[in-house]
Order: sequence, then structure tokens, then C-alpha cells
Amino acid sequence: MIAVLAVVLTFFLATYAVHRYHVPLGWDSAKYLWRTKLAALTGVTNLPSHLPPPINANPDRPGFPTLALEIHSMTGTLPFRLAAVFPAVMAGAIGLGSAAFARSALRRRPWESALIGMTVATSTFIARLMNPEAYQDNLLALAVVMASLALTSDALGRDRGRRARIVAAAALLASVSLIHWETLLLVAAIVGASATPFLRSSWRRWRRDPGVELLGTTAGALAAVALGALALGAGLFFGLLGGPHVPDTSAVAKAEFTTKFHRDLTVHPLWFVVPMAVIGTLALVRARRRENGEPATGLRWMVALAGTWVLVTVAAAVLLIVGRPVPAHRFLAETLPFPILVAVGGLAVAGAAARRAGGQRGRRGRAMAAGGIVVVAILGFSAFSGQAYWLSKKPPLNPWLIREVTAAGSYIKAAGVSNDRPIVFVANPQSNWGNNLALMAQQVRAALPSGRIMDAFVYLGDPSEFLAGRATDHLPLDGPVPEEFAQASREYFDAIRPLFPRYPVTFLLQEMNPDPTYFTSWAGSHPDGEVAPGVFVVRGPVLSDPIPQRFAPVGHKSFLPLSISAWMVVGVLFVAGLGWAVVALGRRVETFTALAIAPAVGVAVMVTSGVVTDRLGTRLTTAAGWAVPAAVAAVGALAAVVILVRGRAGRPEPAPYPSGDGASGVDPPSGSDGPGEPPVRRYRRMRSG
Repeated sequence: MIAVLAVVLTFFLATYAVHRYHVPLGWDSAKYLWRTKLAALTGVTNLPSHLPPPINANPDRPGFPTLALEIHSMTGTLPFRLAAVFPAVMAGAIGLGSAAFARSALRRRPWESALIGMTVATSTFIARLMNPEAYQDNLLALAVVMASLALTSDALGRDRGRRARIVAAAALLASVSLIHWETLLLVAAIVGASATPFLRSSWRRWRRDPGVELLGTTAGALAAVALGALALGAGLFFGLLGGPHVPDTSAVAKAEFTTKFHRDLTVHPLWFVVPMAVIGTLALVRARRRENGEPATGLRWMVALAGTWVLVTVAAAVLLIVGRPVPAHRFLAETLPFPILVAVGGLAVAGAAARRAGGQRGRRGRAMAAGGIVVVAILGFSAFSGQAYWLSKKPPLNPWLIREVTAAGSYIKAAGVSNDRPIVFVANPQSNWGNNLALMAQQVRAALPSGRIMDAFVYLGDPSEFLAGRATDHLPLDGPVPEEFAQASREYFDAIRPLFPRYPVTFLLQEMNPDPTYFTSWAGSHPDGEVAPGVFVVRGPVLSDPIPQRFAPVGHKSFLPLSISAWMVVGVLFVAGLGWAVVALGRRVETFTALAIAPAVGVAVMVTSGVVTDRLGTRLTTAAGWAVPAAVAAVGALAAVVILVRGRAGRPEPAPYPSGDGASGVDPPSGSDGPGEPPVRRYRRMRSG
């Protein structure tokens, strides 16, 4: 486990050492930062549904703010640093969850499972989720999803404890509703649909064997996980958050989604991924035919799950092509069966190479060398592709803009501007006005004091036009503006127009007006308005003294401090989730699986307990921010100790019964005694085939 985390964390955090970035990577990182600051003020369950354009606070996704506030309370790590280390930590959690899934579904050896987890975590699929947008909600959700799938596959191969594992898998998947509810709907639908190949054999077994419960069949277990997760998730989502808040952006989203999907088709080396995934699938099918019993059921479900997941991704792409605003690029990046099958295919090719090289006696070393070279070459190329894409990305955030906004916040405090007086930032980006202005607005809110986020507005155009009380149709130096510019200026001005009776304080920042000629012209004609380097007050109180300098949370992100923070986050999640992971797996806990899913279970436990605490009226900025997760972790640890003690005192769990809806596709032998058969007799029958 430590090796997987060490590789993944170094893999992603090394870019800060190579490029010496001063801000976190990712377009959306600024949004996660100001949402966390706002949640500290209003509460994670009271995020506003409407803010000045072009902002959406996503009150239906409190997962990241909750986790960030709790970890800040425990470790003191600043949100800006958490925004840099969270993606790497979640990539590690996804990799460990994938390793646990490979261990439970495919019955791979620990080192093979760890290798599969590394391949997933370092693939272009995870790197794409981390950049350029930094889909941190999706990363958090996928970590929990992989842990839930590991529990589900573990439940399919067991008779004793199956019900408890199904409940645990459904509850874990349900917690995704508080992180990214769209992912819950997607994964629950995929898990439910993956039961289709098992329907006939499960129905036959249930009808012909009175001793078998519906949950004892593969299709029944999968349906229970999917429906149980949806039911529990709906209760959490509507009970704690009130419901979804989806802005109407279909017209813009269609063009944007199409552009991103076409670009992502070149991000992933599909010429390599697809053939290796096919080889991996064939290897699983071949292994399923050779095996029997518990491993066979997991193998068959893995094939069904991967096929269903890929079909859903293809369907999303088709819907986008025919004109529906579907984020097909996210579906593609979240298709984690692709890198899993790539790893399985690489191991299969390596095994074939080893057998070919060591076919005669005395060539074991030669076989191991051949297999090692092949697996390193194949899986190493997968990691190389992910690293090349990751290293090519630069932070879209502007540290100089964040410093200027921080200085503007110092001016607001020094001038004693009342809280009911709004704030306007005049911007004049040179091109791509919609995206550039939205990114500027996100950074403005990330750097402002939390009490000013909800009344901060952005005006597109010229300061003189703003003072005249109208949108900008022409610029003093450039003349008439393009129609797209004028339309965007009018849209933003519609939100500002009602503010004029309240005399909003207005700023002109150099980094929001990158045309040097334009900014120099204004600065030269209004020298008295400069309150800090690059910060001019267009309208606001006049100060007689210089404003005090405030700390700007930007600066060189060194590899060592980031690594220490990342391991601290891993430690918190591991401690919070280990006890509950043991509880989910039951008395006969498999050590590898419990350790691997512990960080993801920690995410689910901390998010759920934090949201519940906030809904009860206690802010996570108080002592509850660390006390509640610590208490929940202690309860989980105590429950785990009780379960383990009882498990040692009890009888050994009998070997799993080879279900008729497993890989063999046949019903149990008519002469067998079913689940009540003596363990020794069952073991002998299984060994004899």
C-alpha cells in the first residue's frame, strides 16, 4: 500500500518541483477554494444557489468543502495547499481502490493487484480528470466508487456475510450523493445493468433451490447494491441538501462539451489502450473458463461491468454527436475499466512471454526476466503517457492577479467599506471573453475575504462607461467592440445595474486588463487612484495612508512541503476509514482489501459525518471540525475490534459455495447439500471439479 501511494503521490506532485508553480493546477481549483471559504462562513449545507454571474456555488456538492474544512481543522493545512495535494491523494485512493477491486473480483495476487492499481492511478484517464479543469469532485467520488465495487465483488463470492457486505457496498456508494450525485446515478445504473448476463441463471437457481435467498444470487446482489445505493443516496441528498441545483447552460455546454470531447480523443493513446483492453478482456474470459466457484463469479462480473461501462461511454458520445449537451469527455475519463483491462492485458502478455522464455527446466530466472521486461514496457508506456500529459499542463490561475485582489481586500478593510456595499472589478480581456472573464471571476472570489464573495461582481468593458452607468459598446482607444464582446458586457451589466444606488466600490486591476496600452492610459490619467501596485480604485473612499499588506496565499509550491501535506491527508483518511473498512468486510476480513479501501472509506465517513454535523447547526470551523471525524473514526475502530475478536472466537468460515450463476453457467449438482453441506465435503467436491 505504501509503495502504491509513494509512486502515485510522487508521480503527480513532481510537476511542482519541475515547473516551480506558485498556484495549484486546474481551471476549477479557484472555484473549490472560494466555495470552501464560503462554506466556512455559511456552512457546507447552506451554500447559496445563486451568485453574481458567471458563478455557480454548486450547493448540491458539499464534499470537497467539507473534507477541506475538516482536514484544515485537524492539520492546519491551508486550502490553497490542499487544492494542490488533494488530486494526487485522490489518485492514490483510486489506485488503491482499483487494487482492492482486482484482488476481490479477479483474485489476483497482492503484487499484481498493486500493479493494476498503479496503472489506473497513473493513466491518462486520471490525469485528464486532474487537468486542465481539476475535477476534484469527480476524483473524490471515483475513489469511493472503486471501494464500493471492491466490496460488491467480495460479496458475490461468499455465502456467509453476503448480506452485510451488500449493505456496506450500497451505503458506501450512497455517500457519493454528497460528493457528486451525477456519478452516483451513473455508477448505480452501470452496476444494475451489469446484472443482465446473470438474470437467467440467477432466476433458475433461486426457483430450483428453496434454500437460496434472492440476495444469494449474483443478479439479486447486484440489483440490491444499485437500488440500495440509490435509495440511501436519495435520502441523504434530499434530506441533507434539499435537492439538485442545475443551472441552464445547455446552449453553451453543447459547444464546450464537443470541443473537449474531440480534444480528449487525442489525449488518451487509444491506439494503445483499446488493443490492450481487448487483450485483457480475452485473458479474463479465458481465465473464467478455466476457473470455478468464487473466482469465476468475480471474473464474469468484471467482464460484464467493463462492457456495460464502455457501452455507457459510447452512448454518451453518440448523444453528444446528435446534439444533446452531454459531457462525453467526463464519461470517457471516468471509464476506469479501460486502464484496469490495460493492466490485466499487460500482465497476460508478460505471463505469455515468461512461459515462452522458460518452457524448459532450469530457466525460471530467464522466464521471470522476460515477463518483467514485458510488463514494465507495457505498463510503463501507460504511465509515461499519463506523465507526459500531466507535465505538459500549466496552471491557468494567475498568482499576480491573486496578489492584486488580496491588496484590494486590504483596501476594503482599511477604508471601512460597509458589508452592504457591493464590489465591482472592471475587466477587459483581450480575447475569448467568456472563458477568460469566468476564470478571472473565480480567482477574484478565491482571493477575497469570505464575507465579500457573495457581493463581488465583474464588469466587462471600460471604467468610464461603467461610471456613466451603461454597458460597453466601444472602447476609447479601439473604437467599436465586436458584437460578442458587447453582448457579454450587457449580460454582466444587467446584474450590476440595480447596484448603482448603493454606490459599489469599483476596482481596475492590471492583471484583469492585460492590454498594456489600455491600462497605462487609464493609470496615467488617474494617478491618485492607485492604492497598491497594479490596483486602482475607480470609485471608492480616498485613503490618506498606505494600505497594510496582507498575506497572499501564493508562492512557490515546493515538492517536500507538498509531499508532507499529502501524506498527512492520507494518514487522516486512513485512520478515519480503516475501522469502518473492517466493519464492512466482516469477521473474516481480507487484510489487503481492508487496507486498500481504507482511504476511500475515510472520504465517505468524513464527508457524511461532516455534512450531518453542519446540518444539525454546528459549523466545521469550530472544534467539531476535528472532533466529529475523530469520534466517528474511534467508533469505527471500536466496532472493528469487536468484530475481529468475535471472528477469532468463532468457527472458520466455510469455503464459498459455487453458485450456479457464476462462471460455469450451470446449476449446483443435484446431489449436493447446498449451503448446508459440510465444509470438508464441499472442499473435496470443489477440488475434484
